Amino acid sequence: MGSDGQLRIGVLVDSTGREEALYLPEKILTVWRYKRALQSKADHCLEETKELLRHVPQPTPLPPTAQSLFAHLRAARAPGLWHLLQLLEEIGATEEALGVLRRWADRSTKLLREARGLERRYFGHRDWFYRNVALELCRRYRHLAVTTTEDLPVTAGQEPEGGHTQPQGAATYRQLAAFSRFLVFLQETAAKTGTEVVKGHWPQYGVTLTNRSEVFADPVQRGES
Repeated sequence: MGSDGQLRIGVLVDSTGREEALYLPEKILTVWRYKRALQSKADHCLEETKELLRHVPQPTPLPPTAQSLFAHLRAARAPGLWHLLQLLEEIGATEEALGVLRRWADRSTKLLREARGLERRYFGHRDWFYRNVALELCRRYRHLAVTTTEDLPVTAGQEPEGGHTQPQGAATYRQLAAFSRFLVFLQETAAKTGTEVVKGHWPQYGVTLTNRSEVFADPVQRGES
């Protein structure tokens, strides 16, 4: 595993207590992180543009809607700037503000277009991976119980899983893992192979799959030497 970490999507536990972790391929995680970096750049570009607009002369005359947008730049988001750009072009403005907006629109479009392409790519790779994992599990087991972390008993004062705190933004990793999406492929595959999949805690089934999603920052956290 590289230094960027690895995302565990679930854990298989058999009747003897032996655990087998399922990890999302690191390549998917790497592409996802790069896509988020592009989004951060787009957000920074937006804030930078709003700050520039606050210090350049406003075109005159301005329609009331444009005046309102200029007056509330701090709260404006991307749709607001697109609307402001459209309004300035409609009145034929030639001032510096229009140039600032056009430069922002060009850069933002390029960043977000690349981010959307990466999103389609990693979602496609993730779904292909989930289909393969579902097929492997259904070939290995005739009965499989699936639980979520909410199904498991929790005692008062219980420490976070693994004895360490989840890293900041762990919820966004769980969204990437999308365990519910994996279950769709598992159910579809089970219907074809004849594997029985039940939800909930069923110890008698011998094998339980739990969505204990977690991000590990280094090999030591995974119990490796």
